[in-house]
Amino acid sequence: MWRKLTGLLISLAFSVGLAHAATIPQPTSDFFVYDGAHVLSADTYQTLQAQAVALEASTGSQLVVVTIPTLDDQDIESFATQLFRDWGIGSRERNDGVLLLLAIQDHQYRLEIGYGLEGAIPDGVAGSIGRQFLVPNLKNDDYDTAVLQATAALVKLMVGEAVASDYATEQLTDTAVAILPTLVMIFAIAFFSIGQHFAFWRRCPRCSLRQLRRRTKHLYGNYYQETTTCRHCGYQTSRRYYSSSASSSSHSSSGGGGGHSGGGGSSGGGGASGSW
Repeated sequence: MWRKLTGLLISLAFSVGLAHAATIPQPTSDFFVYDGAHVLSADTYQTLQAQAVALEASTGSQLVVVTIPTLDDQDIESFATQLFRDWGIGSRERNDGVLLLLAIQDHQYRLEIGYGLEGAIPDGVAGSIGRQFLVPNLKNDDYDTAVLQATAALVKLMVGEAVASDYATEQLTDTAVAILPTLVMIFAIAFFSIGQHFAFWRRCPRCSLRQLRRRTKHLYGNYYQETTTCRHCGYQTSRRYYSSSASSSSHSSSGGGGGHSGGGGSSGGGGASGSW
């Protein structure tokens, strides 16, 4: 009985979770514009629709604008990717679609770029468009201007009237931010390696310079003999020490034991997310 009751409670909780999760909207007959949050004016709606129709007629690419009230605590990138796939934005062969998604109450946006357009609209450029056109206008609740300016920039890139290098400054900033942790790690490893290297250099009792370094280590039967030489004056000192594992350790070697990890790529393209 308890098992049945527990199963019933779990099913109920799961059903409640699904009920509160934002569902992927269905496209309208216009397809290119879905204003589920009702924040776009009629003029902007028509302008966006006409712009997308003309773009598809001239290039075959598709640009879709979607506004929703809220994500209901869902991740905007996952939501946008699912919507992109469910709607089939862009052609199957070229994967040349672009989705602009606004979650109004959550103050989040997502630009989802199909694989076929990642050369024309790299992630850094998508991020630049978001920061330059979306964020300032969305902060002022000017949804019309935000969407019109962002889509105009996207269309220029999609038809070749603008190129990614037009956003070079922003793109370099994004790249610098992205690689900064890697650079810090490289410098830290280099600094540690240099420190470890010189840590073995001791001060020579003859010339007083820190040039005394272990040079040779030889195994004689059951003991090691270690010779240290000053690289400056040639002073040498030797010491020997015994080890019960000397014989076995001198002939053994350890393997690298390294492995490989997969990349785990997704079927969606690139893009950029942000908030205002």
